[in-house]
Amino acid sequence: MYKNITCIITIIMILNGCASYDVLKLGNIDNNDKSIIVPSSGVLSMMEIKRMLIKNGWKMKASYDGVSSVGTIKQDINIKTTNYSKARYRMFITETNRMEQFVLTISISIIDNKTQTEVLSLFGNSMGAGGVFPSSTAKELEKALQDIERI
Repeated sequence: MYKNITCIITIIMILNGCASYDVLKLGNIDNNDKSIIVPSSGVLSMMEIKRMLIKNGWKMKASYDGVSSVGTIKQDINIKTTNYSKARYRMFITETNRMEQFVLTISISIIDNKTQTEVLSLFGNSMGAGGVFPSSTAKELEKALQDIERI
């Protein structure tokens, strides 16, 4: 009987994951300009993150990188890189996963396009068991963004 209980507890712990999140709040979000460039896809967690952003009043623009480089090649190279979207913020996100099902780590960075500074950095780690679930990541990101919003 104790083996069954131990097995059930172990399975529950694995399914719940032992994820931890580390958040660096480096700036503020202007609540009057909640527009953001997000990756069009590419990571398992993106759908939940987009749902959370919509729920919290963000205007999203999809992009693969959000920047454009133009310049001329001559004796002096003159290249100017600018954001081609009018969005105030942009998001960079990377994740590692196992069997394209379980997110092992996720890293999210929010950049203020106006000041070119990072305002938020979030890192999630599954700690080797279960996974960093997309819904948990979206909730952690939502909490962190709300903490740094200014009116």
